[in-house]
Amino acid sequence: WQSLMFHECQRTSSGSVVALLQSFPFLCFCFIRFTPWQQVELANFLLVCDCVSLEPGFIRLTRRGSHAGQNGVRSVMENLGSREFPRLRVGVGRGKSRNVVLADHVMANFSAVENEALQSALRRATEAIECFLQHGIDKAMNDFNDKKIILEKISAHLSDWMKEQNETSRLF
Repeated sequence: WQSLMFHECQRTSSGSVVALLQSFPFLCFCFIRFTPWQQVELANFLLVCDCVSLEPGFIRLTRRGSHAGQNGVRSVMENLGSREFPRLRVGVGRGKSRNVVLADHVMANFSAVENEALQSALRRATEAIECFLQHGIDKAMNDFNDKKIILEKISAHLSDWMKEQNETSRLF
């Protein structure tokens, strides 16, 4: 826990405590719910991080997983000695150019359209965090991992790919 900096702590009406932590040197935030005088369980720990694999505007909750090349997640995993903790990924996309270094893209200013999508995602992420803290990861995943939106996104990518394939085949 040595690379996690304490930000804020509040007691809930049920008597448990919710703490906000930030990992250093990376920009990941963690929420943890615990009862004073008891050992902290990783199931009550929620890591919130950016995700280039999700387009801006999308969020995704998972029960556990790998770091997927994200240095902030890797750092938290190393410090906790485990990958068995819930996480909330907020989509920032990969950027339009394949030549852009991902770290530069994540730290750059977003376009007006991307910024609007990110604001929407952050509102949903806030609601997802509140749901997680009150009801746990399963309910938060069921309520906020919107399969309809994901299926629409996959359908749109498939449609774009098929158009691209048709245009390419006409060239030959």
